[in-house]
Amino acid sequence: MKRRVSILTAAILLALFTAALPAAAQKPAEPEASALLISGDGFSFMVQEPPGWRGDTDRARTYGVSVVFFPSAAASKAADVTIRVRVDEKTHENLAEDLKADLNGLRQRYPELKSADLDVQHPAYATFPKLFYMPGSFFEYVAYLNPGPQFPFSVAVAMSKAKSAASPGELAAFASVLKSVHVLSGAQ
Repeated sequence: MKRRVSILTAAILLALFTAALPAAAQKPAEPEASALLISGDGFSFMVQEPPGWRGDTDRARTYGVSVVFFPSAAASKAADVTIRVRVDEKTHENLAEDLKADLNGLRQRYPELKSADLDVQHPAYATFPKLFYMPGSFFEYVAYLNPGPQFPFSVAVAMSKAKSAASPGELAAFASVLKSVHVLSGAQ
């Protein structure tokens, strides 16, 4: 009888302990995101796959980038959402000028193009974000990252979505990719 009481006591204590855990600790573990090492001519960087997205370096070439992320969510797939990371040669440190020049170039092609500020920042690199969009047509979220004067390149992170603005989950994935970029080499 004494043994049954101790097993019952242990079971009750385990149940009480489990109930006291935060809800996140009780959920089954989700697969961990993968860190991707991307390298090219004169550069290398790491970037993290956001949950529910997969990075692809082979298909990236068709997009003219170093890596492209594809969502697993059906709604995002249907809206042709992609997150792309590209490395660009730098001619100066003020990437805000480059972003403004790109906006002006897009406005020549799309006179009704609108733009808005985007509230996203990299924790270590100067960040120049902007949203370009034509309601009912496309939404393009863009951020230029400057890893510093010791690097001869910048990194651009962009997310496209057809017809409507990005969902909160899509914006979170974009921010996650942007914040995870870590330049490893390419110093002058």
